[in-house]
Amino acid sequence: MVSAVDTPFRVLYWSGSDSPAWFTDLCSQLRYEQLTPKRLRGSIRSVLQKLQADAIIAPYERAVGKTFRAIIEALALPYRPLLVFILHDDVASAPADLLLPPFQYAIQQSVTMALSQRAAQLNLLREQETQQVSLSTISQHFEEHQRLAEELNLLKNAIVRNVSHELKTPLLQVKSAVSLMAEDSGSSTLPGYATGAVARLEAIIRNITQLADGLDIELSPITVQDSIDHAMRGLRRSWDQKPKVERVALKVENRLPPVMGDKQGLGIVLSQLLDNALKFSEDRVELIVRREGQSVIVSVRDYGIGIPKDKSDQIFESFYQIDSASTRRFGGTGVGLAIVRLILDRHLTQIEVVSEVGYGSTFSFQLPIATSQSLQSL
Repeated sequence: MVSAVDTPFRVLYWSGSDSPAWFTDLCSQLRYEQLTPKRLRGSIRSVLQKLQADAIIAPYERAVGKTFRAIIEALALPYRPLLVFILHDDVASAPADLLLPPFQYAIQQSVTMALSQRAAQLNLLREQETQQVSLSTISQHFEEHQRLAEELNLLKNAIVRNVSHELKTPLLQVKSAVSLMAEDSGSSTLPGYATGAVARLEAIIRNITQLADGLDIELSPITVQDSIDHAMRGLRRSWDQKPKVERVALKVENRLPPVMGDKQGLGIVLSQLLDNALKFSEDRVELIVRREGQSVIVSVRDYGIGIPKDKSDQIFESFYQIDSASTRRFGGTGVGLAIVRLILDRHLTQIEVVSEVGYGSTFSFQLPIATSQSLQSL
């Protein structure tokens, strides 16, 4: 494939006779060479590759016209030489890029301008090719990082699921043993310590289990009440929250339509939000569910310690605690709200928090009402 060189250009004069004086004057600033037809041997592409010409200028002849036509059919501008015919007569069908009269000024102006445009086009194409190569390299790196991220995510999910499964059985055995010790022991101190430790361990394993369950979300039409029942059963089974469940006030509108969601996943979300609300407040906790337009709004409100405004985003990060004092006082691992956001992200909805220090917090999210259109989009 022919490529242009920086000026001065390489120009060939193609004729069986010597180049005229005007051509020598034209090429005083160019590199040029006399080319005779007998030098053209082999395929058009191979010949042009050897010549490395930026332009071929020739007086019009039919034989040359056939070769010019073959060059035009083989390669497009600007990847081939500029083809110029010098016409002594009006030949409208001559195959060339420029048809010029034999006047030095006209030839010089036209050829110089055309060669400059061709060089500019080639430079632009080279830049585009370089950019395409760079984009292709970036795309390959991105795909590789994406593949590694997916593999790491699969590994993480597998670890979470296995840990959750392997810890449940020994925890149940320890929990049963501690209960028997508490019943048989005359002292309440050691069994109390053990019961508290088991409750904390149970909460940690419950979070891991919920995290594993939150990885498998399938949206379908469900009733919010089913998820509420799922969350309340979980709280009643929990050692640390069981005695506090009576503080939960349910304010659920009657005859709510089905929503698009995952029953177990939303149950986990409500369980975590209620667990936090009970943990950080001594007053009542309200679970409010109402319809608004084509959505159902779910809110959990408490009247506890509240959250500073500059912490309202950070609380959804994994293992985040507002401060160490709250960890000692209220317990917890700091992953509950991260699980909430993970599950709601898979529901294509966001969790919103409105809070004031000393007056409590309200966590809200909305779910779309199940329709035939939403079912078709699954």
